[in-house]
Amino acid sequence: MSHSETQALLGEVARLILAVMEEEEGAVAITLETRFQADLELESIELIALGDALRARYGEGLSVASWLTALSLEDLMDLKVGDLVSWLAGELAAGRGG
Repeated sequence: MSHSETQALLGEVARLILAVMEEEEGAVAITLETRFQADLELESIELIALGDALRARYGEGLSVASWLTALSLEDLMDLKVGDLVSWLAGELAAGRGG
């Protein structure tokens, strides 16, 4: 995935995160290094809502919940937006969206 494609996907994921958090666009800076827990303080219910939003946007073939449950507790605690973007890019490239 090219840098511009990664940035475009990051922008869309950031938009969905802000919608789940009920924040205005630009209210919170979200980068590939932004951590869900430490930086955004996302609750597990918000991660579920984000997964639903990603599935609605990119297709029913996506299962964020399955991906999250495969991670260790340590990985979950340090999960970055970039991790989600990378996973999503892989899923889309494999045709699991739409």
